[in-house]
Amino acid sequence: MLRKDILYRFLPLLSQHRPLAHAADELGTTPEIVKAWVRRFREWLLVLDSTGDFERRVRLGLKAPRPLMDCPHCLKQVEARPHGFKRTRKRTAAELKRRMFRCTGCNGFFDVSIDAL
Repeated sequence: MLRKDILYRFLPLLSQHRPLAHAADELGTTPEIVKAWVRRFREWLLVLDSTGDFERRVRLGLKAPRPLMDCPHCLKQVEARPHGFKRTRKRTAAELKRRMFRCTGCNGFFDVSIDAL
């Protein structure tokens, strides 16, 4: 496949909020190459539009924001970092259906039902 063919498939992906690995699989290339293309396009868009309006629309490769949750330890609503799934010695994560989070305020761990998310 020619580079210009990849470019025509790459341009619509710029505005989509998805990981670089998914875009790389779709384009048949590596995530490093897609990351370099995104960086070049961001720089080019800033040259064309100094206000940055179009550059802000590029969503490809951005990480999803952390959810705001109520921490049961510090009793504040803070960003919570996902920390895997809750499991015990006798019950698997699939049986419990609970997601573990870590509070960014007090570094305490808490779990939330998957149904509540």
